[in-house]
Amino acid sequence: MVFLRAGKRERIWVGIVLTSLFTTQHTVAQVICQKPDAGPDVTSNAASVKLKEAPNGFFWSIRSGNARGGASVHAQTGLVSGLSAPGPYTFVLSSIAPTLKLHSAQPLAQDGALQSTTIDGLAVLDNGQIKLGVDSRYGGAITHLSTKNGSNMVNNHDRGRQVQIGIYGGPVPFLPPNVEANPPWRMIGWNPIQAGDSYNNVSKILAFEKRNNLLYVKTLPKFWHLNNYEGEAIIEHWIRLSGNVVKVHARVTFSRADKTQYDARDQEFPCLYLNGNYKRSWNYSGTEPYTNADKQVKIAPFSMINVRATEPWVALTRDDDFGVGLYSPQNLFFKEAFFGNEFSDSESAASSAYIAATPFAQLDHNSVTDFDYELIVGHINDIRSYVYTQPRPDKGPNFRFTNSRLNWHLVETTDAGSLITNHLHLTLNGTGSQQLKSPAVSWRGRENPKVYVRAAFNLQGSDSYRFHWQNLEDSDFLGSGERIKDFKIQNDGQFHTYEIDLRNTSWMNSSIRQVMFRPAWDGPAMSGSVKVEWFSTSPDGPPLPQPESPSVVCTDTVTVNFSPTVVVPLPNAGPDIVLRCGVSSTTLTPAATGFTWQILSKPTGSAAIVMPNGFVNNLQMPGNYLLTLSNDASKAMDIMGITVPACLTPQSLSSVVFLDNGSGGGIARNGRQEPGERGFAGVRITVYTDPNGDGSPAEGRPVEQTTTNSRGEYVFTKLYTDEFYVIGLDAGNFGPGQPLWRVISTRQASFTLAYGLLSGRIVVPGVAPVQTRTKAPETDPSFALIQDCSTQAPNCLTVRIRRL
Repeated sequence: MVFLRAGKRERIWVGIVLTSLFTTQHTVAQVICQKPDAGPDVTSNAASVKLKEAPNGFFWSIRSGNARGGASVHAQTGLVSGLSAPGPYTFVLSSIAPTLKLHSAQPLAQDGALQSTTIDGLAVLDNGQIKLGVDSRYGGAITHLSTKNGSNMVNNHDRGRQVQIGIYGGPVPFLPPNVEANPPWRMIGWNPIQAGDSYNNVSKILAFEKRNNLLYVKTLPKFWHLNNYEGEAIIEHWIRLSGNVVKVHARVTFSRADKTQYDARDQEFPCLYLNGNYKRSWNYSGTEPYTNADKQVKIAPFSMINVRATEPWVALTRDDDFGVGLYSPQNLFFKEAFFGNEFSDSESAASSAYIAATPFAQLDHNSVTDFDYELIVGHINDIRSYVYTQPRPDKGPNFRFTNSRLNWHLVETTDAGSLITNHLHLTLNGTGSQQLKSPAVSWRGRENPKVYVRAAFNLQGSDSYRFHWQNLEDSDFLGSGERIKDFKIQNDGQFHTYEIDLRNTSWMNSSIRQVMFRPAWDGPAMSGSVKVEWFSTSPDGPPLPQPESPSVVCTDTVTVNFSPTVVVPLPNAGPDIVLRCGVSSTTLTPAATGFTWQILSKPTGSAAIVMPNGFVNNLQMPGNYLLTLSNDASKAMDIMGITVPACLTPQSLSSVVFLDNGSGGGIARNGRQEPGERGFAGVRITVYTDPNGDGSPAEGRPVEQTTTNSRGEYVFTKLYTDEFYVIGLDAGNFGPGQPLWRVISTRQASFTLAYGLLSGRIVVPGVAPVQTRTKAPETDPSFALIQDCSTQAPNCLTVRIRRL
């Protein structure tokens, strides 16, 4: 369950990939494998080798377990680079599966005979390669996953962990009468989950089957934040094993008495909690997807992060690159987090690693949602390679709304609900933004110079409609002319195909993240109806769905035997370092194989240590530290120094968070507190280091946290002079029922879901700037805020809640 739900194995080159996709059932057809030719084996003494170009429909990848990590191969060109340690490197030329492999929502002949219809505790499938278990004590959620001889990887600290489904809807908050709500979770909203609730009550299993190779579980979920309150939904799972793969088909069925059409929210379809030793989080969010470009990695501890991926996967691994990948082929929205600060491999430990596929979905009172996911055993290289074998996402729009919204969602408007027949039917009432937004995409504008929408408009107010897009680098849709294209419409209520010509817009040079249709914000109000049948790169519309067949992947391998000319490498310890005040650790270049870090000298009484990976800790005594990086064979060494300055006593910084509305005769929205303008009490506020002085805490760390007093005043006492800091009003302050619900800053400030409202760069002035650093001008650390007009406050502003 997302949003802050937190409370040793042998070295195996394996991992898990979790596949999630929305699907329907079709007839299975036989697919014949067209085996590729990877070419002959190669012997080379160069660090780079050119293999053959990957034919259309194939790609290159590197197999795990090679001589040493660091080597890579371009998926299309076959250019190998980064060969380092001598030995063989195996590269694989694989086909891309033509279709998605089915996951049946009913027993198949190969599932075997029915063994049991009851479950008491853990029920296990074991095929000799992997073991998977579901547990009646956790609502039938997946609580066990291991290799043949390994221990359990799934974290089961409470009933909010496991591998399970978490559902999110409205209203927010959801507090039924006479039902106890857990205070930390009161504002989470309508949120049934599979395993149970935060009071340790177990979700009820309605049906269960075990066959030779099938576990079927039907669960009535409980609301996480409520005490023993059952949800108006049913969660079903069909789970099978195939070699080292766990294949799951899931279904979520709603039967809500409340027929209100609530806003779309992030879902957990599914979420995955692993033990704390899976502390490395991987994804790819760059501009060159499907080329084996460098992955992004974060190392715990880290807070909840929204991942805007361009390849549909995220992964958690241990330090040896064993881990879990979450593959969600029709979704590019994920979350990743690490709860706690311990890296235990215990399934009952409070610390846990987390990933989830979080499509932004609108779930109606009577909707039925099917999706699949897979758990694949493999190394991190194999995780990504598996993703590459799957059918690639469309390179442009290809949406036909036959019986589903296809993960499009509405903002400040409504449609006819989940019973969709050949088109979406939107009702516009002339108020609000009235948006129809797509799911996340990854398109190149230049590959789609024209797009087409088939729609029927019956609107009053204007004869044009707006197409709006968001680029990969944008944090949201920008309200500017650089991302829009208006097109003429016919308000006759009949379906027409509209061409949207984007050739003379910024679209052509953009990597597209998301699109939407809406009335123009700078035009007249529009009311009436809009029906949308499809959205496509073709004037004829998307192709009709074809029967799916199993994913058949064909491979061939080539071995590159790397025999470099022997050169005795000289150590390079790197430049000397001068630490900043308040910093007691640093990371140097990791020692490669055959090299060793040592501390040559340090101040008397210092407990400083250096790890093989170059991490130096306990640098608390001021003075000079000398370290050596040595070649163990040649005994050659290089020396570098770390200087810990004798810092002055930490200084205090105080300011205020106040309502900038001009009360008491002051001037509203001038960014300065004047007599009569009250402060906001109980605001949680954090100060972060800003090592590169860019006004963002992304590269820094939290220093101190406090809460404003009854006058809105705060004080920090652990800051050093001439250091850069960023002050943030924590994001939780802005939620419903919190001190800053529906307020906005009256002067330049930035807001992020991770940190809240940020001050920009702050410096505590000193007598002189620290050596090698430029002293920044002092920035006002106060926060001037104004309330939304819905509160009927004087001099208010209209605040629109920004939704994805």
